Amino acid sequence: VICQHALAVGDRTVTLPCGHSHWHEACLLQWLVEQRSCPICRARLPGEGMEDSDDPELADLRATRDMLQQRMAHFQEERQGLEARLQEIRDRLCARMEELEHERFFLELQVRRMGLQLASFGTRLLRLHSERMALCASIHFNEQLENLGILHTRINVLENGQQAEAIEEEALLRRLREAVLRAPLPATEVFHTLAAGQGRLGEEEAKRVF
Repeated sequence: VICQHALAVGDRTVTLPCGHSHWHEACLLQWLVEQRSCPICRARLPGEGMEDSDDPELADLRATRDMLQQRMAHFQEERQGLEARLQEIRDRLCARMEELEHERFFLELQVRRMGLQLASFGTRLLRLHSERMALCASIHFNEQLENLGILHTRINVLENGQQAEAIEEEALLRRLREAVLRAPLPATEVFHTLAAGQGRLGEEEAKRVF
């Protein structure tokens, strides 16, 4: 079957001896290689050894056919070269796609491993945070215990001081009572003397009273 596409302006055509020329040059050449007749009227084209082989128009047609055959052979070689290059590119792309697939698989494994490590680090961080909070609470509790111990020590010191003062006051009162009882003066005069001195006696007065 010959090409049925419409001719565009500027397309090269070949006119057959019967006058028909409705095809592209390459398409008609491919047809003539197989049929050697007009695609429309089926008029046979002259052969190589026929009597009209010296016809100038037929010679031009044969020359055109030879040129087209050469061009077709050249195009065929170019097509084969392009197909070989295309196949090479496809093979390289397939190999590269396989490499990328392996890299993707490896990266996915790394991402999963890193995810597991991150989860482990998160668990460890929570545990360390809990330990830190417990340690801070323990330190605070120990500080409170130390403060309570210091406060208790101060209270004991104050209590001991108060007890010592009370003992000293009791001893002074006892000595005062004994001194009043031993004094040659009446108790009233002793206390008047103390009051006159605002509770303070000199050495001579004390000897006179006691």
